[in-house]
Amino acid sequence: MERQRRKEDIEKGLQFIQSTIPFPGTHEDYEAFLYKLVKNLFVEGNALYWEAETKLALGQYTEGLNVADYAATDDVAIAQELVCKLHVNRAACYFAMGMYEKALEDSEKALSVDKENIRALFRKARVLNELGRHQEAYDCSRHCLLSLPHDESVINLGKELAQKLGLKVRKAYKRAQELDAFGLLSNGTSTSLRNQTSSNGLGSINDIETDFSVELQCIPAPLATSIPVSDVSAPSTLETKSLPLPIPTSLSTSDRLPVPESVDDFPDGEIIGEELDSILDSITDASQLQASASGLNSVANMSLDLFLPHLPSIAMPGLVLLVKNPLASTYEFGQACNQCYQKTGSKALDYTHKEGLEHKCKKDILLARQRSSEDKTWKRIRPRPSKTNFVGAYCLCKDIVKNQDCKYGDNCTFGYYQEEIDVWTEERKGTLNRDLLFNPLASIKGSSLTVSKLLQDHQGIFMFLCEICFDSKPRIISKRSKENTIVCANLAAQHSFENNKCLVHILRSSTVKYCKIRPFKKHYQFDICRHEVRYGCLLEDSCLFAHSFMELKVWALQQYSGMTQEDILQEAKKYWQALEMKASRASHNKASSKTATPSTFDLDMKFVCGQCWRNGQVVEPDKDLKYCNAKARHSWTKERRVLLVMSKMKKKWVSVRPPPSIRGFLQQYDLCVHAQNNRKCQYVGNCTFAHSPEERDMWTFMKENKLLDMQQVYDMWLKKHNPGRPGEGTPVAPREGEKQIQMPTDYADVMTGYHCWLCGRNSNSERQWQQHIQTEKHKEKVFTSESDAGDDGWRFRFPMGEFRLCSRYQKSKTCPEGEKCPCAHGQEELTEWLDRREVLKQKLAKARKDMLLCPDDDDFGKYNFLLQDGL
Repeated sequence: MERQRRKEDIEKGLQFIQSTIPFPGTHEDYEAFLYKLVKNLFVEGNALYWEAETKLALGQYTEGLNVADYAATDDVAIAQELVCKLHVNRAACYFAMGMYEKALEDSEKALSVDKENIRALFRKARVLNELGRHQEAYDCSRHCLLSLPHDESVINLGKELAQKLGLKVRKAYKRAQELDAFGLLSNGTSTSLRNQTSSNGLGSINDIETDFSVELQCIPAPLATSIPVSDVSAPSTLETKSLPLPIPTSLSTSDRLPVPESVDDFPDGEIIGEELDSILDSITDASQLQASASGLNSVANMSLDLFLPHLPSIAMPGLVLLVKNPLASTYEFGQACNQCYQKTGSKALDYTHKEGLEHKCKKDILLARQRSSEDKTWKRIRPRPSKTNFVGAYCLCKDIVKNQDCKYGDNCTFGYYQEEIDVWTEERKGTLNRDLLFNPLASIKGSSLTVSKLLQDHQGIFMFLCEICFDSKPRIISKRSKENTIVCANLAAQHSFENNKCLVHILRSSTVKYCKIRPFKKHYQFDICRHEVRYGCLLEDSCLFAHSFMELKVWALQQYSGMTQEDILQEAKKYWQALEMKASRASHNKASSKTATPSTFDLDMKFVCGQCWRNGQVVEPDKDLKYCNAKARHSWTKERRVLLVMSKMKKKWVSVRPPPSIRGFLQQYDLCVHAQNNRKCQYVGNCTFAHSPEERDMWTFMKENKLLDMQQVYDMWLKKHNPGRPGEGTPVAPREGEKQIQMPTDYADVMTGYHCWLCGRNSNSERQWQQHIQTEKHKEKVFTSESDAGDDGWRFRFPMGEFRLCSRYQKSKTCPEGEKCPCAHGQEELTEWLDRREVLKQKLAKARKDMLLCPDDDDFGKYNFLLQDGL
């Protein structure tokens, strides 16, 4: 929202100064107006730079400098400090784009304003090095080395230039730590005096702390503000006591101010640019990041002029952890084990937490409590039910709500507390991983993360696909060609498979989901990209953050074990072979054992035409099982038929739906509350509660006899009651996504063709693809996702098209149109509408970029208001 308002202010400001309209205010107001415009351009340029939009950032900085020049012609002087920062940051853009002469020009302009600007000196040194002017570069870097003797980037550049010039590289002298411990230097100077006179302190280098101060203890996460994509304002879940805090060299205790809540609150932050990559690559141990005697004097750590807490001690070299917790603002989390969180009775909630118990805690139980709640009791958060494809909102267990005991205990798939429901919801969305909450990736240190464990937890398979086809717009799924193994199976292109293969994790349930696993690189960040979670990351493969938990875990596995993607695939094949052998033995034992034949369902049943049934007719198929017997001759397929059972209580036929689309059966099936009250079910999706006692009994019968398809139930009933009559259906085949354990053979038919990642559907022809992307269901998916089925986080109405406040509601706090009013009822609702519009715009832009919509398609129903702004 803050950024959206800033963009609007920039647009209005530029529009005004391009006109000849007199400014409606005093000269001081005009100066403030121009200064704010330049400052907004500067901050917007920073935001674009962090998003890797270097060219766009360059445009913002250039516009800011042009406005500053325009202001000078109008007797308005823009602060030289801001002009200097604009030149420094524009030099960073030019350097990133390889335009070294331009970068050198801006660096010199910045130094002409502030000759002691360390960033400008460092940038000039790097540019001169790239231009081959090594002696001049060394002269510049020497000033940086004197000011920042412990900075890795400066040291590395100095070594490189010294080697090129044939100079001897010395080791740096380290001052005695005992003297600093007493606040004294070797010459007797106190630390406080040194802070005032040294040029090594962050404040004295750029004099930024006078504009905004930062309290060290309030900084959220390590390096959270130096990364181009991650959510900079997300609070850290790391324990603060494990993070050693550096001592600021320019702020006294009394000077501390509250930390700003977002990047937009840091208007004077400067960019170091690509130094971050070199720093991340050069880190060999976290101890290198400990505070030096001269305080925070790292060029790379000053990309936003922030004091950053040090990283925790990590055994894995080169690992930078960025872990966000979306519930951190509303929940506290803790850890326990069976010793300190003991079961005290036979009931489901009979547990006691012994917080003061001295023991070696295994920390294998997740605890949570609401920050705003008066109840400070720690609640145990059970593992999320993972054997279902349930996409609706999680509900509380009705027995627990009634203060009764739940007989299913830990196997109950309903939440016991609101805390449990909220955690499960975030885990399903992919925005929270309990394994990364407290000690990120700690399980990897014990080698507990393996390929087999990944497949056990997430199921699915690993496979190499053609990367060029996979990254194409729209996405094409192309395996290695069976006829010619050196190329991909895409007949239209036939790319070299070995040179363009990429590892993909494939998960098949009711849909097929492909998750690309990029090869791990040292500068990648161990965190989930927040843009990918919300509306899809536009940076795609250039993003430094993982785009799924599977990719994050594979990166972690590669970081610890050194496995290549080929090694991962081979380990996966071994796991599949073991699974197949186990399944084969189980099948053999089942066939050889003399088990009793399951009893049949005792109600009369038959299949009828679903279309006729909706019209109130009971029509069976013809003898060839191709059409129904009605005059309309509807096609007889598995999807169009309905199973009816004769209700003994109602004495009439009652339809029975297939069990909910799940990999395994639920512990029990209950009646829908609407059906109990003889009302029509109001649930939009596929209600997982039975709509009649007969349906509940049928589902229970299928669960007890492990029958995965209703055709099997019907065939068993038919064999008992009418053994000479053929079955009225299609051959028995288990439905996709309903197996307890998925086998590699389930993925043998992964087809080549277009793939819609929104719907999880494949199309084997251009015509079929065009038909799919024009369907209403697909276009609805553009703006929604499975995670939106539960708590989508929006508090107010869906935007009604008018993004302004309702004048009638402002006057009387009431509106005669009520919920149908097209305007916002209050500032909070308007703010949410603007934020929601921005998210929907991003989703639409992502869909258009991936060619998931027809180019001339402009009909999106209730989302048409997005087209008003030219999207």
